[in-house]
Amino acid sequence: MSSDLQRLFTVEFARPRDGLEAERVLRAGLAPFETRLGSRPPPMDRDYRQLIEDRFVLKLSEAGCGVGFAMLLPQRDALYIDAVAVAPARQGCGGGRLLIASAAKLASQLCLPSLQLHTPAIAGPVGFYRAVGFNVVGDGHVNSRGFIRMEKSIETALDRLLRCA
Repeated sequence: MSSDLQRLFTVEFARPRDGLEAERVLRAGLAPFETRLGSRPPPMDRDYRQLIEDRFVLKLSEAGCGVGFAMLLPQRDALYIDAVAVAPARQGCGGGRLLIASAAKLASQLCLPSLQLHTPAIAGPVGFYRAVGFNVVGDGHVNSRGFIRMEKSIETALDRLLRCA
């Protein structure tokens, strides 16, 4: 990760006081997809307060203000990304990449071998996730919406320990 990005943005776990800011950024960041999909993306309607309390929401900050969030759901064999959103004014500045890199680091620390997600079968999100190392592993339909299942393999902390032994 470039040091320029790390000087511009910081990533930390969201705190309970960040809940409204997370909701605002999530809605603004995902709003363009509402028009393209013809309905609200499911993450726009979720309550992330418990995930924030459980420390599974990453906050991307610029000068102390939350400009992006990644909502993560730990599973038995992967860290599932439920949503990644960056404020429209900050999109294209590398913040989404930094959130994904931070999620990968967390997955590694939790000894989870991959990041997984489902994304609408439209060019923007699929292209972004491919650019940050995800591969398409399946597709399907939910409520008549097409989606793509994607996965990114992670070298876990345990893998590194075993490799060095």
